[in-house]
Amino acid sequence: MNLNIGPGSDPKVDNWGHLGGGITGFFFAFCVAENLDADARKANRTPDRFSDEEYEKQMKCRKTWVCQYLGYFFLSAWILTLIVYFYAFVDVDDIHQDDIDSQP
Repeated sequence: MNLNIGPGSDPKVDNWGHLGGGITGFFFAFCVAENLDADARKANRTPDRFSDEEYEKQMKCRKTWVCQYLGYFFLSAWILTLIVYFYAFVDVDDIHQDDIDSQP
């Protein structure tokens, strides 16, 4: 991401698309990790990504269903925001003939 957003970036690269993908990936990874933790809690064992000592030091919401559903909420809200933004502000019909001619 630093190469695409930094001062030597390629003007043909959509930096906002990469940034949105990075944020979406973060929320998705959080949801997957919390789902795996919830499965481990249902089996009455410590989640695989923590040792017993590390898991005892975790926040209380990590040991309940709260973080799992917060992850779903934030992921859903983020995707809904991206969809609303796209349809509200992006004009897909605004294609210039110069842009079409310059494509290889």
